[in-house]
Amino acid sequence: MSFGVVHRIHDPEGWAKALDNEAPSDFHLHSFVEADDRHVALCVWEAPSSDALQEFLDRFFGHAAVNEVFPVDLRVMGGHGIEDYVPGWRASISGR
Repeated sequence: MSFGVVHRIHDPEGWAKALDNEAPSDFHLHSFVEADDRHVALCVWEAPSSDALQEFLDRFFGHAAVNEVFPVDLRVMGGHGIEDYVPGWRASISGR
């Protein structure tokens, strides 16, 4: 399943250190962007469940950020799925 995450960062230094943690093998980070001031970050994850992702994020990032997890349907402009534009997208990133 795919999930979006909004990270509200209250400890940028702790957040930066936590980024060194490795995710479990059945979790895949698809996209990550961080505001210039390092107080908000947005991610797109694939994970077994929202509860599993929330638990992982809170365990490793909870000291530095509030993590809001929500299910998403990956789409791009025009309502097309990402694979309409980038065939094999899931396969290419799940091999990392």
